[in-house]
Formats: sequence, structure tokens, C-alpha cells
Amino acid sequence: MLALAATLAVPASADPKSPQEFGNDVVSRLLQQVTEGFNTGNQGEVLAAFDRARMHNYPRFRDDIKALFAQYDTFRAGYNLRQSWPQDGRGVVIVEFELEASPQDEGSAPFRRSAQLRFEFARARAGWKIVDVSPRSFF
Repeated sequence: MLALAATLAVPASADPKSPQEFGNDVVSRLLQQVTEGFNTGNQGEVLAAFDRARMHNYPRFRDDIKALFAQYDTFRAGYNLRQSWPQDGRGVVIVEFELEASPQDEGSAPFRRSAQLRFEFARARAGWKIVDVSPRSFF
């Protein structure tokens, strides 16, 4: 699986740590954080990419991610950026996202999903975060 991001049509800010505008650096940093969190088995890293205060029904999303980590042992995650655009001060991307996991119980089936996901990004005081992902049933 590949974790790559294509160049976006929106120019990136000069400060890579806290860009003011939505751009390639924002998408790359946050989606790589999500995939790396899965790949290293660090659910805290996955969840830290999402804005718990602004994401609708974040507690349920958090519980779904925790359930994945409780049920599966090792993960492989990757994405391929398909499309991106700014929208009302936010950023939206469409990615092909792949997630595979090995079950903790030997008799259980492995987890394999591949789907087109829509991520929405918004800037907060602490920098950009993911504020929505759909379909959430992917996780």
C-alpha cells in the first residue's frame, strides 16, 4: 500500500508547522499521521489527527477506532489522493483509503477494506485538524 499525496491546486503556506491556508502540507501531515498511527499500532496518533471538539459525534468515532485496535493486532494503512478543493474556509479531499488488519484471535478473519473516503479539514487555534470523514462505517 502507498501513502502518498499528490500536489493540490491550492498553494501551501510558508510555515509547514502551522499553515494558514489549506494545502498539500495540511493533507499530507494529517493523513500520514492517520496512516502511521495505524501502521505503528498507535490509536492515540490516529485520533489526534481529528478535532474532538468540532467533529460531529466524535465519541462514537473514537469508540469505533478503539474497538478496531482492541480486535486487531497489526495494521497496514495507505491512501492515494484523488481530488481536493477549498470550501468555505475549510478543505475537502477525496482519497482511496486502504486498511488491512490481522486479528488478535487466530481463528478470526482478517480485516480488509478499501474505499473512497471524503475527509474535511478545518483550521483551529492549534492548527489544522480533520473535522469529518465519510463514510464513517469504513472504520
